Amino acid sequence: MTLNFTKEQRAILINQMEILKKVDKANEKEYEKKIFALHCGFSKLYSELIGEIDDELEIDIQNTVYDVFQMYKDLNYSYNKLSPEEQEQIEKEDLLFKGYDGHSEAAYLLFANFIIRELDHFVYIKKLLDSGEIESLDSHYSTLSYYKKLLPAWKHYKKAKENQLNSNLSLEEIKEILGK
Repeated sequence: MTLNFTKEQRAILINQMEILKKVDKANEKEYEKKIFALHCGFSKLYSELIGEIDDELEIDIQNTVYDVFQMYKDLNYSYNKLSPEEQEQIEKEDLLFKGYDGHSEAAYLLFANFIIRELDHFVYIKKLLDSGEIESLDSHYSTLSYYKKLLPAWKHYKKAKENQLNSNLSLEEIKEILGK
């Protein structure tokens, strides 16, 4: 991918390189080369000078990952509020996040890893990983179609309960979301 910068963006990058040149004296010559290339508009070299920058991750992918984590959080929280007799009707394994396939769902897995491991979002997932209850965020098999079957029912119940004092899912609602 060829990077393209406006003159304003190049001026900002030149300014940053000037600062780095003063702070990092050991690499002063490298920064001077980058400044010259940016100043002259040598766009073919921008990727080499700056490094590759990925395209933005589709917002639908990001939303799906957040929704799936939130769904599992709600399922687990609600399960823990059920009576022991009700809990026996649900396989605990069905309540565990399965992960995303590192091959066919790599973008989902990359984003999931970042928000769990780097940003510490959805701490309950991190705890399950640390305890070994969830082995990995990489499922090694496709899970996205499974999640996309579960999400509509979960969204329906969350919307129906959004103004209720008790937003816990019932046993029947959990079963319906899980397709049981």
